Amino acid sequence: MAGAEAVAEALAESVQQIVALSPDRVAEDGPEAFDPFRRAVTQASRGRDAPPSQLLGPVESKEMVFKFLVALHGSKKMYRRQVVAVMAVLMHEKLWLKSLLQIEGFPENLSEDLRLIVEEEQKTMENEPEEPELPAEEA
Repeated sequence: MAGAEAVAEALAESVQQIVALSPDRVAEDGPEAFDPFRRAVTQASRGRDAPPSQLLGPVESKEMVFKFLVALHGSKKMYRRQVVAVMAVLMHEKLWLKSLLQIEGFPENLSEDLRLIVEEEQKTMENEPEEPELPAEEA
C-alpha cells in the first residue's frame, strides 16, 4: 500500500501547489504546478497501487483544480493536449464529474474539446445502471 500512499501524497501536494497559485499567474507559473499534478493523476489512473477512484475521489479543492485546468488550457497552447488527457481521466471518476457539473457556468463555458469529454462521460454515467443490489437470498 506504500505506492498508493505515495500517489495520494503526490496528488495532495500538487493540488496544494495549484490552490496556492494566483489565478493571474497561471500563464507564467501554471506549467510548474500542472506537471506534478498530471504525473500524479496518471499514476493514480493506472490503478496499479489502488483503484483510481480510491486515490482521485478524496482529492480536495476540485473546483479550484478545474478552474486552474481551464485557465491553463486557455493560456498555454503547448499544454492543451495534456490538460485534455488529465480532464479525461478526472471525468471518468464520478465524484470529479459531479463536482464539475455543480460549478456555475460549467460545462457550458468550457472549450469544445473539454466540453466533449464532459458530455461523453455524462452520457456514460446516465447509461450506467445504479450500483447493483445484492440478490436477496431465497427463503
